[in-house]
Amino acid sequence: MSVERLRANLLTTSDGTTAGKAFTALLFTEQLELLNSQVDYVRHGTATLFAALEVAIGKVTDACFGRHRHQELPAFLKLVAKTYPA
Repeated sequence: MSVERLRANLLTTSDGTTAGKAFTALLFTEQLELLNSQVDYVRHGTATLFAALEVAIGKVTDACFGRHRHQELPAFLKLVAKTYPA
């Protein structure tokens, strides 16, 4: 449905004076145009973020990978094992 058609529909179904109807239609169409001009969400891929917390001292070990594959978890677990030796 076009904005002009909505404006005409509002003018015929609104209560009040002609000026009030025109003002209501103008506000409504401005809101529709604002909604239509919003930028759509564009997905740029995924990232994988891992974090490990050592509760005793509050130290956080984290890693962020630019890809989302099965190799990232073992790589992070090796980092944690190296950071927190037994």
